[in-house]
Amino acid sequence: MSTLQNVGQKPKVTLALLAFFTLLYNYFFWEEQFGLNLSLFSALLLAASLYAHGRPGRNAWVAAGFTLLSGIMVVWHNSFVSKLAHLVSCFLTVGFLHEPRLRSVLYAAWYAARTTWETGLQGLPLLGRGIADLTPRVAVFKAAPRWLKLLTVPGAFFSVFFVIFSIANPVFADLGARLGTYLGEALELLFGNFSPLRLLFILPGVYLVALVLYKWDIPEVYGQESGETNVIVRRRLRRKLGKLAGMIALKNERQAALLLVISVNLLLVVVNVIDVRWLWFNFDPKQAGNLTKLVHEGTYMLILSILLSMGILIYYFRSNQNFYPKNGLLKAAAYLWLVQNAVLSVSVLIRCGYYISEFGLAYKRIGVIIFLGLVFFGLFTLYRKISGQKSFYYLLRTNAWAAYAVLIGLSLVNWDVLIVSHNLDPRHVQSRILDTPFLLNRSDKTLPLLDAHRDRLRAFPGYTHYGERSFEHLHSIEHLDRRIADFVRTYESHSWLSWNYADYRTYQYFKHKSGDSKQ
Repeated sequence: MSTLQNVGQKPKVTLALLAFFTLLYNYFFWEEQFGLNLSLFSALLLAASLYAHGRPGRNAWVAAGFTLLSGIMVVWHNSFVSKLAHLVSCFLTVGFLHEPRLRSVLYAAWYAARTTWETGLQGLPLLGRGIADLTPRVAVFKAAPRWLKLLTVPGAFFSVFFVIFSIANPVFADLGARLGTYLGEALELLFGNFSPLRLLFILPGVYLVALVLYKWDIPEVYGQESGETNVIVRRRLRRKLGKLAGMIALKNERQAALLLVISVNLLLVVVNVIDVRWLWFNFDPKQAGNLTKLVHEGTYMLILSILLSMGILIYYFRSNQNFYPKNGLLKAAAYLWLVQNAVLSVSVLIRCGYYISEFGLAYKRIGVIIFLGLVFFGLFTLYRKISGQKSFYYLLRTNAWAAYAVLIGLSLVNWDVLIVSHNLDPRHVQSRILDTPFLLNRSDKTLPLLDAHRDRLRAFPGYTHYGERSFEHLHSIEHLDRRIADFVRTYESHSWLSWNYADYRTYQYFKHKSGDSKQ
């Protein structure tokens, strides 16, 4: 079982921070939406973790920078992707802060996951140990009844004199009243409307703050990564019989790999020639048959073939095959396979582009484009692995960092607004059919765009609204008006803690429009 480290030699400070951030969590998030509160809370909590754990490593600073950037995006356009990226980045930053020597995003995620597990498994002992640090002598608890007896009489007389002075002196009474008001407001702010549900809400906050502030000693995570290298280490067999058997095995594996890679290369040549002639230069959507089937089924199958090809090359170049003296032909065939997979990826990208041009943007179509970008990067790193005798750990580390950077990059874009603005523009979408239910169910940030294109929505009036236990047929405009009213009511019910610029701009749009209509 992992042990709790003496957090920066500051256990009392850490326990005080735990109490402070638990109260802050209660204040920031109770009956609020993610917005300014999430960015502020995570920034303050990570800053406290930096203070508690000492000097971080370089990767911790990079992850903290990504967290700060995604936090700004949460406040700026508050998209689902920005909030997801921010939470994932916070999680990874915890791993890098707790073990500064980690190099890989995957190992940081593993360390953070283990920290989450250990905090949940040993949470109560952790809090008990922190309280024991503040009260090192059990005699303090034994003396508590005596202190209560000593304070009872002075406290009673203090209350009597306070009442007397309040009656006798109006200024003192006013001062006491104001002090009582401030104290009551503070208690109301922190513990107002306290309920069992509120307690259930606070408990995850205690858990969350504890897993960030308290550092567990988990040596096996770094111990495993420290044994990983970016370059493959050649394994030599000492005995002659072992060497001979090893060379025969390598030769047989090389022959099997050559047969497989060359045969699949020939298949890919045929597929790529067809795609280049048909898709790249002579494609006609009207003669393509079922474009949906072509894109959906064809794209997924081609992506599967690309991933399968990469997996096969990783397997064959996993170890001593990299050092076989007669593997020049195998490497050349592997490089050709990588190039052909890149061409195949371009064909998949073109298929997706045709579909977007015909039917508009959607999450899966954008996801395919982003995934293909990662595939191109993966093919490049696979080329570097084969040519530079890199290890599988190198592939995992570089591609995981790339995926992390792409996730943060995705948080920079308000995808719902981009999708709706693109699909409502007839210059971009050739199809005469507008997917009204899809557009009407995007985030609240798209409401001004939908409101500005009411004429287009009226042309596609049918809309079925599904509730929790029933459904009703509404006109598209009626559903839009209902959503606008719900947004305004929800926005006005939240405080500054839920503030974000995108919702603020949407609210101001309808507020000004309402004001103009009344004039």
